[in-house]
Amino acid sequence: MLQRRTFLCVVSVWLVSQAACTFSGGVSTFSNKKHNGGVGYLSSTERSGQWEFDGPPPKVGEVTDRLIYRQMQKEAVYSILSSTKDYGLSEPYPERKRRITAIREMGTVKESERTRHYYEVEFEFVNSVREQSTKED
Repeated sequence: MLQRRTFLCVVSVWLVSQAACTFSGGVSTFSNKKHNGGVGYLSSTERSGQWEFDGPPPKVGEVTDRLIYRQMQKEAVYSILSSTKDYGLSEPYPERKRRITAIREMGTVKESERTRHYYEVEFEFVNSVREQSTKED
């Protein structure tokens, strides 16, 4: 009986040590909505110092039609030997031109030769071509 109980304990500990635990938690999004804009998230991928197809992140004052997401979720996978983190972007805003009013890097994820950068941006919508050219001058 004691040998069987010991064997079950050893097997249980071994099974738990082999299984990876997964944790997924959300990064809270800002609920302060601007009348003519909002807050969102985007990412850019860099490889060997060069920006890939999505290009560099926009600069403050730049007008962009880049996809901006409403939510960013931080995800992590833990195991006995290692852990990894990543970010997930979801709920894209409708496609529309926006002027970036603030930007800040929230995190990076290294994937072999690539580094993916995640940003939080504040933006305002650009309503017309005349308004866009006036503010850029």
